[in-house]
Amino acid sequence: MTDIASGTRIRCCIEAPHDYVEKAQYAIRMLLFPYRVDVEFESARHLSTGDIYYGTHPEHAPPGVYVVGLDSRTVQFFSGVESRPAHFETVVVGGEDVPALFPCIAGGAFDLIASSFFFLSGWQETKTTARDEHGRVRYEDSLQASLGSPDVPYVDVYRVLLYHLLGKSGKVLTKKKWRDREWVFCPTHDIDYIRKWRPGIIRREIIHRAVRNRESESVANRFRRVGKTMYGLLSGSNPFQDAITRMRREVSERDGTATYFFKAAARAPHDVRYSPTTRFLKEEFAQLQKAGFEIALHPSYHAFDHTGYLREEKNILAGASGVITTSVRTHYLRFDPSNTPAVLEQVDFNLDSTLGWASQEGFRYATCSPFQLFDLKENRSIAVWEMPLILMESTLFHRQNLTLRQSTERTRKLMKTCRRYGGVFVGLWHNTLWDEDEYPGWGEHFISALDLAQDEGALISSLREALQSWS
Repeated sequence: MTDIASGTRIRCCIEAPHDYVEKAQYAIRMLLFPYRVDVEFESARHLSTGDIYYGTHPEHAPPGVYVVGLDSRTVQFFSGVESRPAHFETVVVGGEDVPALFPCIAGGAFDLIASSFFFLSGWQETKTTARDEHGRVRYEDSLQASLGSPDVPYVDVYRVLLYHLLGKSGKVLTKKKWRDREWVFCPTHDIDYIRKWRPGIIRREIIHRAVRNRESESVANRFRRVGKTMYGLLSGSNPFQDAITRMRREVSERDGTATYFFKAAARAPHDVRYSPTTRFLKEEFAQLQKAGFEIALHPSYHAFDHTGYLREEKNILAGASGVITTSVRTHYLRFDPSNTPAVLEQVDFNLDSTLGWASQEGFRYATCSPFQLFDLKENRSIAVWEMPLILMESTLFHRQNLTLRQSTERTRKLMKTCRRYGGVFVGLWHNTLWDEDEYPGWGEHFISALDLAQDEGALISSLREALQSWS
């Protein structure tokens, strides 16, 4: 998935300062990647009708070429430390209000190439130090938050504009498909723990909730809570293992596959230790592989930017499952945009699905299409593809305190956006589903999302399979 699919040939000329050329090439490749296009970077004299000129001397472009005049202030911005342009306009494209972050010289609407690079490279995240208690980028510090539009994939809107502009120049582009479908729904599952009745949960239920009454419950409810805890312990019930199995069954019944992210180590209080060599997981690994599901790594809390931890945990999971995984999603969605991409590449991962906000559903990198990660330190694209995380069930139910109906409606809206742009909807559901005492409605939300995806004609697929099928 590192080469643009064979199709329409487009030559591009970039005339810009040396450090900016790699940024421009990356942005153009990513903008065109969802189409069946062959991109070649050439000098201006090789351009012809329907090709692209991007640079500081638009007068060099032959007639009939689509021209984006590169403003010197844009180059200066990407040589600086500001997290976003101080002044920009908002324009309407395809019925959506989108930020025109950078101007064009010699006419033209705005520089959609630089605007796309701004989002896809994670520029705004590397230029701010604001983080939450887990070291994560905060939604409220994003440009999307300031515009009040986390649910608009700006880069995909820019892409549609480019499609129409190239069409006017004589180039007709064909959109790639996901196997034979227009869009894809990727259910994913982070397996943070495999048993509910752990010492910490027992202490919480009996000491903190029943005895100390921290939830201010009635005596009857406190007795009921103790009774359920004792029943769970004595009966050997395990709703979290049951959910692992049921999630697989529900997806398989809809002719789909999914990605399961398993842990292989615990290095912090935020990690719950479990062994991937337990009999249950050994059997589950076999069932997942038989059904065509993907087994992937969910690294420990401190491993997101630690090459040694990641490599060790990848090897542990491979030994337990028999699968050398190349897909990853970090625990707690911890991701340092300045370091994590290069670390993932060093450990031979080629697919990540971490980049969603913890507190807000939507399009963190302003797209619902896969894209290569970019190393701003080294000024280069790297061999890791991002399947951007759009929605996590705990964001809706826990952080935003939405009802099942509200959560389902937000999910429906985001799915329709992904379908509109022919992209990928990556949703995250944990194996706490159907534990109605602790997580009421979460299981029903998962089922409704699966059914909606099926009704809307999506390919239901694991992340790896989806990316491989995109052509």
